[in-house]
Amino acid sequence: MLELKDSSLLKARCLIDDQWIGASDGECIDVDDPASGRLVGRVPRLSAAQIDQAIALANATEYGLAAYSFSRDVGRTFRVAEALEFGMVGSNTGVMSDELAPFGGVKQSGIGREGSRYGIEGYLEMKYLCLAGIDR
Repeated sequence: MLELKDSSLLKARCLIDDQWIGASDGECIDVDDPASGRLVGRVPRLSAAQIDQAIALANATEYGLAAYSFSRDVGRTFRVAEALEFGMVGSNTGVMSDELAPFGGVKQSGIGREGSRYGIEGYLEMKYLCLAGIDR
């Protein structure tokens, strides 16, 4: 099954600006499994000059669980993370899950968070109490 999946991904193409681009056109990056050395997929490559286009393409999906970006520029990293419409954004990493981090998405990927101290908030009701004029 893994062989069939890998071989089908060899023919993968990326959709960029309503145009299908093959990996041979230099617009896609092959992603391999370091443990086995096998190809596991293709990812569209967009350069920093096209950052607004990359954000627009990412946000155009109806889903919003997680997005990932890679950059050496810390300022750009924060601008991209703020502009992406996703519940979680990983920068310069492919692994961002942690028991201390809130897990959840936006849009069709759900609402609310689970895990961390924020996970319980969906089950709680907030109450405000203003207390004044009490003598000791």
